[in-house]
Amino acid sequence: MKQKIILTILLITTFLTGCSYLEETTLVQEGETALEKHEYKQAMEKLTSALQENNDDQKARAMYMQAMRMSNASYYEKKSDYKKAIKELEIIKDIKDGSSKIKSEASEKKDELTKLQEEQEKAEQARKEAAKETAGKDKYRVEQQAVRTTIKDTVVKENKDEEEKVKEKDDKINNTTEGGITNVDINTTQSQNPTKTQPQTQTNINTNTTNNTDTNTITNKQ
Repeated sequence: MKQKIILTILLITTFLTGCSYLEETTLVQEGETALEKHEYKQAMEKLTSALQENNDDQKARAMYMQAMRMSNASYYEKKSDYKKAIKELEIIKDIKDGSSKIKSEASEKKDELTKLQEEQEKAEQARKEAAKETAGKDKYRVEQQAVRTTIKDTVVKENKDEEEKVKEKDDKINNTTEGGITNVDINTTQSQNPTKTQPQTQTNINTNTTNNTDTNTITNKQ
């Protein structure tokens, strides 16, 4: 009786183990198929389930790492971050076991992204040089504008100073002229007044002489 019980337990255990192995193998195969189709999320789910059935399955673990790294590389490639994408692909190259097809694809993808990275760096360098040249031209233009502004301001100031000097000179001339005319008028008036007075004096003298003559005549008649 005991032997039958033990045999039954062994049969059940063997059956369950066989089913578990079969299921784990199926999951690994499905995970590998999804991985090689670049269905990385699905591959990781299948391989995670396989590892839960058998945590010692190195191939399942290796393919899981391949799926994760390929997914990361694809993400960085879409972002044009080729440097990080290449780093992910280099890690795949160092993973043992796993899918040989994925390892080969990772190597080819690395070469492709390396060329894209070189082109990107050249374009970036050209952009920097163009920006530097543009900045230099802008700086030169600003400096030239500053020089022109300075020259213009200097010319305006010189013209203003010259105008002020001319105005000051004209004011002095006008003041001198006005003073001269006043003196001339005064002198002229003074010189004209004696001329008018002198005939009057002579007239008075003549009048006196006439009066004296008349007096003498009357005296003689007497």
